[in-house]
Amino acid sequence: MPAFDPAQLHAIEGSPFEKRTLYRIIPTAYLEAMDEIGPSMRQGGRYNPPGEFGALYLTINTECALLEMVKKVFGNRAALPPLSVAEFQVSLRKVLDLTDKGVLQKLGAAPGLLLDPTDYSVTQEMARAARHNGFEGLIVPSVVREDCVNMVVFKDKLVPPSFGILDPQSIRKL
Repeated sequence: MPAFDPAQLHAIEGSPFEKRTLYRIIPTAYLEAMDEIGPSMRQGGRYNPPGEFGALYLTINTECALLEMVKKVFGNRAALPPLSVAEFQVSLRKVLDLTDKGVLQKLGAAPGLLLDPTDYSVTQEMARAARHNGFEGLIVPSVVREDCVNMVVFKDKLVPPSFGILDPQSIRKL
């Protein structure tokens, strides 16, 4: 069985993601880029190939966002620079839910592929194909805990009435 069959995306309608508050943590030194996808485009990530497209990586609460950052430094919280957190109001009309086992089955993808710490080729291909098929974002599992679900927003693909808006009043240092 292939790792992922992008041709199957046409059979998945996607679902709306009703307005909800999500969170993002970044190093305070880059606070001016809290709402930007450019840095992720340059660097790349699990769901965006470097140099191809950017994405906002958001999660369901501050604790999960912090755990994601700590994971990047192999659990050494002291190795992290000063961090800031912000709230985003998010509402999307078409989302691909990669936490749904039925969706993964239709795509021919095993859940473990989404959490591979060394190989992002499948997740990046999924994101590329989803964008191509009109999805505005992905709901994805977290690498830190099962109850920490993440949202990857393709900000440059949002079509009104969809939105992903930073609440500037919510920004605070951790």
